[in-house]
Amino acid sequence: MTGRFGEHMEGVLIQAQATGTAELILGTVSDAGFGPFVLVGSGGIFAELFDDAGLAPAPVTPEGAAALLAGLKIWPILQGARGRAKADIKAAIDAVVAIGWLAAELGPRLAELDINPLILRVEGQGVVAVDVRARLVET
Repeated sequence: MTGRFGEHMEGVLIQAQATGTAELILGTVSDAGFGPFVLVGSGGIFAELFDDAGLAPAPVTPEGAAALLAGLKIWPILQGARGRAKADIKAAIDAVVAIGWLAAELGPRLAELDINPLILRVEGQGVVAVDVRARLVET
């Protein structure tokens, strides 16, 4: 790597490639008038291609998170459509609830948070947040 990028390179980060059954986008935004919200939708390369997202005020209950996921166009894929392995929906629900709790606790200080993709593994194997970006602001 040093040979290619030169001696000024400070370091590299090497990660294992994560795989799974589906990808979601999961994030938050805080509105000055309405407070914090959680967004969940089709993620990865599909985040900008499909109109497939749900929004709910934070915090989100497990039942609310399940309803958000069930309302997505990608829901049949998460359920194992056409012979695919069923995604770990419980882990996805837990992630939505946790992000909603974080957004509610931090309030306007958490201006935004974006996880894309959140890779859902096979049922019982959890999720992996591959790319995460958050922005905190002074309040």
